[in-house]
Amino acid sequence: MRPVSIFIFLCLFAFQTVFAAKDAQSYYEEGLQSLVQKNYIKAVGDFTNAISLSPHFAEAYFERANAKEMLARQAGYVSSEQCIDWVQSLRLGKQEAVEKLMQSCGVECFTGANLPIQAEEIYCVDMSSQRLSGLPASLAKSANLLWLDVSDNQLVQLGGELTNNPQLLTLDASHNAILVVDSALFQLDNLRELNLSYNRLQVMPQMIGKLQSLKELHLRNNALKSLPSSVGEMESIEYLDLSMNQLTELPASVAKLRKLKVLKLSGNPISPEEQRIIRNWLPSGCRVEFD
Repeated sequence: MRPVSIFIFLCLFAFQTVFAAKDAQSYYEEGLQSLVQKNYIKAVGDFTNAISLSPHFAEAYFERANAKEMLARQAGYVSSEQCIDWVQSLRLGKQEAVEKLMQSCGVECFTGANLPIQAEEIYCVDMSSQRLSGLPASLAKSANLLWLDVSDNQLVQLGGELTNNPQLLTLDASHNAILVVDSALFQLDNLRELNLSYNRLQVMPQMIGKLQSLKELHLRNNALKSLPSSVGEMESIEYLDLSMNQLTELPASVAKLRKLKVLKLSGNPISPEEQRIIRNWLPSGCRVEFD
């Protein structure tokens, strides 16, 4: 069991000091010094005070999570409480939280449409192969959700149900019957991997360019005849699978994808001349597959 007494003490410590005549930055800097000194209890208290005075202090959430993690290690027990702080820091723009979350917070993946009542510590949900025609309302309880698998269902639309999950890192909605991608999907600006393969998409909205943190995009086996020029704005993309669609060309903006490592275009009616043009657009070292 988690030793609750430690965290009760931390709360008392925070309440005793929050009204001292210091600003949030001063508390934050004291917290950093406490971390250096390995005084993790005081560090958590310092960062808590900083957050109390400045609720949108991303760095304070991030470092409080680090302090909680080190405190748990020092005390010899396993806790996931720090993950909530890392999620909050990510929501507030602290991109360094992604690596921490991926290392420490995806251990248990819940299955089924009915999630536990204490859903704030649910980071991974697997609802694949459940014949869902829509995402269940219980998903909204998972305010800190990072990984979601809804593949192999009967979804025809996707996006609007995820407005409460702006911190989502990975979304697998492959093997459905999706015809429409709601604009809300493109508000998920922390998304790293999106899989929409094996659906019925004919058009990708211009808003796809807003997914500027996306590293992998899977659109295999849809009915796409073109791509919007905004794909060139996905500056972090490394892997792009467009196989088995109806593409005859790509927009010139593809040339902006300087981090692209793999581009899959097999099964599309792209002429040899167009293939040559596409190859010339791609960065050195990018592997492109036409066959």
